[in-house]
Amino acid sequence: MEIINNGGKGENEEIIYKFPESGIQVLIKNGGEEIKNNTYGYEVEFCSHNSDVFSFLHIDVAKIFVVYSKDQSVSASQIPDLKSKSVDKFTGKYIYESDDGKIITEVWAVETDALNVFELVSPPRRHINIANAKMEKDRICQLLVKSIQEKFGDPVNNFLGGESIFDPSGTVPGFPKKSEEPVSIYFSDWVKNLESILKSIYITNDICVFTQVNDWDKLEDKMNKKRVFKGTSIAAGKMTYDKLDPEIPYNIISNNWYDYVNGIILSKYMKVLDRIYTSQVNMPMTLVGFYFYSKKKYDNISSLYGYLKGKDNNVYISEKKKLKLKSISKMIRILTTWYWRTIIWKFHETILSKIFENKFKTTDQLTYNDIKFRAFIYLIANKLISGALGSLGESSLSKWQEVQWNIAFNKTIHNFGYIEEQILNDTEWMDYASTSKNMTGLWFKASLFDVICTEQIQDSDSGFYTFINFFNQRKFSEVFRHPIENLILSGFLDVGYFIDGPAKNFEINYKQLQMDIIFKYRKNVADLILKIGDDLIASLKDGSFFEKRNIMSQYKNTFLSYEDYKKIAPWEARMDTMLDAIKGEEGEEARYLVEHRFN
Repeated sequence: MEIINNGGKGENEEIIYKFPESGIQVLIKNGGEEIKNNTYGYEVEFCSHNSDVFSFLHIDVAKIFVVYSKDQSVSASQIPDLKSKSVDKFTGKYIYESDDGKIITEVWAVETDALNVFELVSPPRRHINIANAKMEKDRICQLLVKSIQEKFGDPVNNFLGGESIFDPSGTVPGFPKKSEEPVSIYFSDWVKNLESILKSIYITNDICVFTQVNDWDKLEDKMNKKRVFKGTSIAAGKMTYDKLDPEIPYNIISNNWYDYVNGIILSKYMKVLDRIYTSQVNMPMTLVGFYFYSKKKYDNISSLYGYLKGKDNNVYISEKKKLKLKSISKMIRILTTWYWRTIIWKFHETILSKIFENKFKTTDQLTYNDIKFRAFIYLIANKLISGALGSLGESSLSKWQEVQWNIAFNKTIHNFGYIEEQILNDTEWMDYASTSKNMTGLWFKASLFDVICTEQIQDSDSGFYTFINFFNQRKFSEVFRHPIENLILSGFLDVGYFIDGPAKNFEINYKQLQMDIIFKYRKNVADLILKIGDDLIASLKDGSFFEKRNIMSQYKNTFLSYEDYKKIAPWEARMDTMLDAIKGEEGEEARYLVEHRFN
């Protein structure tokens, strides 16, 4: 392996990993693995809203169709009448077969998320490089923030000049000045803004854009206890929904479903108080690309931590990054990701050193298969730790949801004091049901068994059988008990030094970092990681992962299904996010969707 680093910093950094024996090279840039003409999907939380019905998690509010057609008369009314639909998984384009031929469209969606916010979800968008994708995503974020504050004309190209949406002075051209008046807009008016935004980002004029609100009768099954979270108005949402009907004609006090949705009030994003939106990018990466990019993120956060702690004042830190550190939520995120990136990376290094007894090849001797195996071990370390915390989080959240549901329907209200205590004692871990995805800032959206089968790791000469044979006479838990316990504790003490020293003015505590319970139950957490490790090794040794992989497929896209699949693969947190590998053309490496959080 040959490593070429262009010496750039921040946005300009570029690292190329070349493998002469296979002719493969991997390019890592700021933002991920750069693959020419790759696809990128955006998720942007951009507003709060006042709807009790849509306070339930992960519900489609509306779909926005961008139809490639010179015929501007194509409308939403045609979509239900189309005979069939196929989806290009790589481009995200829907191909509808109608009586008049094919209609090709991309579909955007407005969905609900926790704490009464809406998010815009894009289809996969193809770009020549990461920088172009980021530019488009940033434009969309900027326009979405603006779309809550005023009615747009059509088109909105004049707003795409790249002005900053952060305007404490209220003087940036094209951005609304500060006002004491609340910022809000009706959903019906906002949708027109959104359609205008989408028209402005497509290069061709041969498109038409229209919105279809989700049907009333499609929501009933989704308003269930698994979609309850903090801020969900269970009783009010159900009661409001039950009083609505799509068939009731419009009147002054309307119970018509579509009038209700159009009358929802959108307001400034309030979920994270020092942010006016949050966003993430979903992008395919190869397994090796994900590994190298994870290493880059680990190196960056370690350097930053060293700078902040005073160990290395020569580390390059941009002024932009220094300004970001002034935000409490940013500081919390940095400390949290530093903690978990460090533990996971060092845990994978420990596993490798045990297996190979510290007898490693030199860098120039490493082949692509060697790195693929290291990436496989990193993925194991990542999934064991996130799976343990995800299992605690999902089980804890399920208990909390059950109690909340029962209270809403007056089923267990007879002893409310006991219920309150029960919630407190049984649900300490519930936030990890969602924040297990945030631990490193990168969420790998494929199951471990899918990776093994797709990459055929068990058939390669990279080290798979060396790994399996290592555990012939010993258990995973016996070998790695002290390393994982020490990593959890030493990282915790380092964070403690930081919040009591350099970050003292921020008044950050372990509870804000969700680390108070990690320290309180550190032995239990270590025990769970090790037990899950033993279960994984057993599945790999007896070959049952082939069968289990097929069983697990039924739980994909099933939100909070941990109780069902934990006996099969307890190391997989959030199975609802797991997707199949994207198979490349012949000679191309498979890719996996990676959710780049906080992007």
